[in-house]
Amino acid sequence: KESLNQVQLEAAKCPAVEKEIVVNAGFEPQKAVSGLQSMVAQGANAIVIIPDSGVCAEVPAMRQAVQRDAAVVAWAADPCGTEGSDWSKYIDWDTVAAGREWAEWVIEQMGGKGKLLYEGGPAGNTVSSNTAKGVLEVVEENPGVELVEPISEEQWPVTNWDPAEAKKLTASLIAKHPQIDGMINDYGATAQAAVQAFQAAGKKVPPTASTEANALACTWKEAKDKGEEFQLLTISSRNWLGRYAAQFAI
Repeated sequence: KESLNQVQLEAAKCPAVEKEIVVNAGFEPQKAVSGLQSMVAQGANAIVIIPDSGVCAEVPAMRQAVQRDAAVVAWAADPCGTEGSDWSKYIDWDTVAAGREWAEWVIEQMGGKGKLLYEGGPAGNTVSSNTAKGVLEVVEENPGVELVEPISEEQWPVTNWDPAEAKKLTASLIAKHPQIDGMINDYGATAQAAVQAFQAAGKKVPPTASTEANALACTWKEAKDKGEEFQLLTISSRNWLGRYAAQFAI
């Protein structure tokens, strides 16, 4: 919602923008593809998209849009493909660096040893893939740290960026692994759900790193007020990148 809002705020500055078409694919590859095709069929001249449904599914539809002379700007998720032919521009920050930032901080809180949990979004999405790469780099630099569940650039414990699924997943991992000393979750809303899973299990919440989210901050504040404060690091959810994507596309 906030990412859409940022794009719309920027688009509203330009009187030449006559119409807005909004598609929410809900991380479903087929909906992402059909949504893009629908935009093109309706004559969209400029398209901004977060191509994060997984397995680079959006590339063929983005290519079709470019071939129809639409400006296609991907942001906040690596679009795969090639600039110029598959899309016009890719705007993002360094998601590998974000993974490193989280891992370095959490491992420092862990004292350089113990068991670390990483949870990511939909299978095959490039955000979690790049984040996992950064996390793995730091883990390899810290021989005293062991991953609770194996991760790679191709796989990780999947939350689908859905709080209900994240809570269920984390509860199952807590039951499977009694010792979890640090947690990284690459989306604030699902990080909050993961924290709640620890609380529901009567477990101490480990040092946690994620993106900013009001609900996550509120959960931290409530725990602090109860004397159950846990260590928390958040970095920007980078919704503001949508403004740059809109600027370039328009």
